[in-house]
Amino acid sequence: MQALISGFIGQALLVEGGVFRSLRVDRSATPTPASPGDVRNFLARATDAYALEDTQVEQVLEALEAAWEGTAIFNLVQILTSPFEDGDTRNLAAEELDDSLKDQAAVAFAERSLFSAPWPTEIARPANCSSRVAAFLDRLGNVQTAIKSVDRAFGLVDLQLMRLDQEVFRDRFFATSIREGIYRILVLYMTGEASRAEVHFAFDKSPSLKSFKNSREILHGWLKGLGNPERSARPIGPRSTEQRVIEENDTPSSYPRISKRKRKGLDRQSELERVMSSQTQIESLLKEGKVDWAIENTRALIEEQIRKSGNEFACKTLSSLAARAQELGMNKLQLEWAREALALNPDDPVAATQVAHAMLKNGKIKEALTAYEQVIEQFPGDVVARAGRAETLRSLGRHAEALTAYEQVIEQFPGDVVAKNGRAETLRSLGEYSEALTAYDQVIEQFPGDVVAKSGRAETLRSLGEYSEALTAYEQVIEQFPGDVIAKSGRAETLRSLGKYSEALTAYDQVIEQFPENRVAKNGRAETLRSLGKYTEALTAYEQVIEQFPENAVARTGYVCVLVDQKEYDRALMQIESRLGPSPIPQTQDDWIDFHIRAMIYLKKGDLVAAAQDMQFGLKHCQLSKSKAYFASGLAIVQMKQNAPRDALQTMTKENSFLPVPQLIRGLVLYENLDLQTAMAEIDQLDDAVPFIHEIRHEMKLKYIDRSPASQSTDWFLDQLSNLLLAA
Repeated sequence: MQALISGFIGQALLVEGGVFRSLRVDRSATPTPASPGDVRNFLARATDAYALEDTQVEQVLEALEAAWEGTAIFNLVQILTSPFEDGDTRNLAAEELDDSLKDQAAVAFAERSLFSAPWPTEIARPANCSSRVAAFLDRLGNVQTAIKSVDRAFGLVDLQLMRLDQEVFRDRFFATSIREGIYRILVLYMTGEASRAEVHFAFDKSPSLKSFKNSREILHGWLKGLGNPERSARPIGPRSTEQRVIEENDTPSSYPRISKRKRKGLDRQSELERVMSSQTQIESLLKEGKVDWAIENTRALIEEQIRKSGNEFACKTLSSLAARAQELGMNKLQLEWAREALALNPDDPVAATQVAHAMLKNGKIKEALTAYEQVIEQFPGDVVARAGRAETLRSLGRHAEALTAYEQVIEQFPGDVVAKNGRAETLRSLGEYSEALTAYDQVIEQFPGDVVAKSGRAETLRSLGEYSEALTAYEQVIEQFPGDVIAKSGRAETLRSLGKYSEALTAYDQVIEQFPENRVAKNGRAETLRSLGKYTEALTAYEQVIEQFPENAVARTGYVCVLVDQKEYDRALMQIESRLGPSPIPQTQDDWIDFHIRAMIYLKKGDLVAAAQDMQFGLKHCQLSKSKAYFASGLAIVQMKQNAPRDALQTMTKENSFLPVPQLIRGLVLYENLDLQTAMAEIDQLDDAVPFIHEIRHEMKLKYIDRSPASQSTDWFLDQLSNLLLAA
């Protein structure tokens, strides 16, 4: 079993056989199942997490308790040494610190952070503190010179031992040495409290550090830079900050346990429970649609937390609530809370990353990219920000860069499931469906309970036109994860693709009832109404989405397509022209979609010259394989209308016809060029359960194979395929 431990949020994430479980310091000592949402929330919030390999539940409990208490010690020292806290607050902090210092494992954990850099303020004893607190603070003051020496010695390590990206490698190795406690032991080595052999022993117990290239050579160079300080006979291990004195209120530590000690002053457990309870109430209000009440309760909670615990803790609470708002699809509220959280503590990586997330969710894609890059510059090891940057590049249509970014994250963090799913999604966006399926299968093999990979695999099958298999895949996901909105929306989309419009409408309505803010379901419902020929209702449905989400490209595109269906070509062109930017070449995937729709409007209007010009431009300049296939298909239809079937055959290569509608267009072109055998072989590979495929294949057989006098004309096929291409 493997585990990730976070003292900051008081939680451990356990992984065994691809199944995730969770332990919380404030709950039962028995692990409970962790949902995909729980895992993502942990990874986003647990910025201090470190790993345990080949461990047991009892060991995880011990480590979690030490990390929880150790984090508390670190925070209490910050309060005690802060020039901005009043005397009463310091006295309360000193009381609680005295209690926490009884746990020697927690003290050792706290020293990992306390010894990681010179303390920024003067370390002075508060008035009336206990002898235990005084000894601890004296010890922290005495090691400041050793801390500086260890930091300086690391700067002397030969850079050639590190990888090509030396600065990033250096930062990662340095951060890992702090997290694994090696930096602390090197400080003790400098003070004479640990031997060189003990340093090597601790290093050998750290798989994370040993996984770095040339890690042992780097450690040797680091030790070399420290010289040979005088040794003392004191053994390494959890150390008391003073000679052990048993007092009346002392309770010997025992493991495993979950701490629920009562404190006279800053009752951390009680405060945590109060904050968690308030967050749960706020989340319930949001789910009930009582947003104004939720905002008022949040304001009251944060103001009280600032007063009691300071800006840092209030920032973390607000970041957590912003994440909840994101999960509920309330992206504007997410951005508002994330920005307020970052204002409370500009140095909090979780808050900074949450702001970037919120910008992306609100369609502020370029601003999101800048925000992610600023987080990465400040916190080079932040895996969430790096994965978010990759996702933003994908949203901008810069898929090649996104793929590289995801692969860099995976190289540095091989177990990062978010990056692996993002890579698979990028491959799908690039039209590399076979590779995408393989990538999703690899994620599912490693993480059998990952709903994102399973839904992504179903989506890839749908993109390939394998609708029956996709429907089965979505229903399997829903059976395993009944509340997954992506799978439910995907199932509705697949029912629509299969022509089961009544079932699709019911499925969309069910999603909207459960998730009122879900744009995918609302747009899908409008598109289904369009497919049923209910154009007035479809326009109204799209207008409602646009009113709620003004920047939603899918709704705006759907609205234009309904206008085309009603032959309002000039109005449709006016709408689409207003969305195309001033750049001579479209920049994002949405831009290319708009450009293709404009070309299709020209085609439907009968302006073949303008249509051909736009299609040729897109085919030449667009780097997105899926969009490229649609440009080729549109150009082939234009060429067929111009009685140039040979030109159309050169346009509709196998490379440009890997999707269902382009495959049908290529089939028609092959038939018109009298290559009947190839046409039949390729079209027979398509999913006959899809109504439009079944109908067009049947009509093609009547016309080109049976030579039936009752068959449809070539213009009929071109019009039908134009409609399908516009809908695609």
